[in-house]
Amino acid sequence: MTLLSDSTKNMFYLQDFRKENHEHQNKTNGLGIWLQSGENTTPHMKGMARMEEDKIFEGWRDKKIYECYKNSISNSKGKLKKETSYGLLHAMGVKDIERIACTCENFNRKYVIISDSDRVAIEKKRDFKGSGKWICYSDIENVEAVTSEDFLTIKFINDSIKKVLTKENIKTQIILNNNNGNNKLSFITSELEKDC
Repeated sequence: MTLLSDSTKNMFYLQDFRKENHEHQNKTNGLGIWLQSGENTTPHMKGMARMEEDKIFEGWRDKKIYECYKNSISNSKGKLKKETSYGLLHAMGVKDIERIACTCENFNRKYVIISDSDRVAIEKKRDFKGSGKWICYSDIENVEAVTSEDFLTIKFINDSIKKVLTKENIKTQIILNNNNGNNKLSFITSELEKDC
């Protein structure tokens, strides 16, 4: 797949998460949505930014959304100091988190796991025996999020979808609103699958 726009420091790729076989974990095959985070994230990430231990995210996109949020706050408002002694790590999905946690434990590092709130993540959290704390997005006070994409504002996602659909000359219209529920990514995927 060709890139839809030039990549920049705060850009990341989201795929439509259709179940397809890939030769390599990092390859994607689906509609790409380039999103630039920052002021487009909800304020609920502030608590995560204050944790004083390594952070293990379920996937690269989750980590990137957090990094974009953290960079936008520390650069634009000067409220967060740089966390140079704490690592930002990502697993290759919730089933890989235990491997990353073991590595932290082997190096005697304190860590917290931050994952989605879907059924699989909640089951893995329940079975986890490591020394670190595991937080699902639903554990964050006053947050109703299933995936990290739920932290992005609806306006920002709609603007990004519109840009991609226009640039790629795709006639489908996908518009999120407050009635789409907590899982924005599931809604986008279901809308894309209607045209397949």
